[in-house]
Amino acid sequence: MAGHTDADLAILDHKTGVLFTGDLCFLDRAPTTPHADLKKWHPALKDLGATPHKLLYPGHGPADPTDRAIEQTGSYLTWLEGELQKSLQNGDDMLAAADVKVPPEFQDMKVVREEFERSVAHLYPAMEEAWLPLVGQGQQSR
Repeated sequence: MAGHTDADLAILDHKTGVLFTGDLCFLDRAPTTPHADLKKWHPALKDLGATPHKLLYPGHGPADPTDRAIEQTGSYLTWLEGELQKSLQNGDDMLAAADVKVPPEFQDMKVVREEFERSVAHLYPAMEEAWLPLVGQGQQSR
């Protein structure tokens, strides 16, 4: 699996039905993104949700018998990516992109403001590079 990093590992104990997701899932804590690939992370979350299990242990947060960690992580990453795309379309620099209000459903997550700002620093430069026109080629690289 991949998404949070290039080599994420999830382990299912078939005997107990416990699924250890590592940092592919976070619960009540904002995900970290220094090595993230959001295009790979979303399918990994879908695969985890489709894996039969009784209890999930996220990389950060309490044990989860309800799959809320998968849902919360996916929802946060969707929101994060959407906000960064809006900032790109608005022509915002990184400071403006980082100055976004966190929606109510994520405000109680631990370190959400800090991780959001770090995510802008981690993800925005590559997104800008893919969005902006290539010099000398007269066309956008997206």
